[in-house]
Amino acid sequence: MVGRIVEYSRSIDGKPRVTFEVDSLNELNGLNGNLRIEVSEDLKPRSLTANKYFHKLIGLMADAMVPPISKAHCKNLMLARYGQREMIDGSPVKFSSEVEPKDMLEVEYIHLQPIGFGVANGKTFTHYAVIRGSHTYNTKEMSILIDGTVSEAQALGVPTLSPNEIERLKALWKSNQS
Repeated sequence: MVGRIVEYSRSIDGKPRVTFEVDSLNELNGLNGNLRIEVSEDLKPRSLTANKYFHKLIGLMADAMVPPISKAHCKNLMLARYGQREMIDGSPVKFSSEVEPKDMLEVEYIHLQPIGFGVANGKTFTHYAVIRGSHTYNTKEMSILIDGTVSEAQALGVPTLSPNEIERLKALWKSNQS
């Protein structure tokens, strides 16, 4: 949940009190009593330019592969290699499925990185780490994703921006985060 601190004060008994403003109460529905609250600085998101460039490379790479693959497949490959894992309370979010890993790469609404296999009741399962979508990345995370994707695009013979142009874009992304 993302919010903003709007007021600091003290209660009558002297305890610190912080008032937050949030965009929606949906995540709080049904909660009562004591809560464990974690507060951290909200890192500004990467610029839209970075995400557009990433998706442009994905489209070009998907078409350049032999045989060509879907954009969803290519995006999932790059996110699994260079993306950031979804975390809850400091632990990666995991998912297990009987669906073949190659079929999971075609799914657009969840990004997964295979991390192992297991057998239960005679059925084989693939275990995955859930990868965050690139639209949630801050500048540093997006930079890692772009660098890895550019490297793989170049290996496929896909034209990319020059190193100087990429550095200029990174400087622009950083300046947009200030």
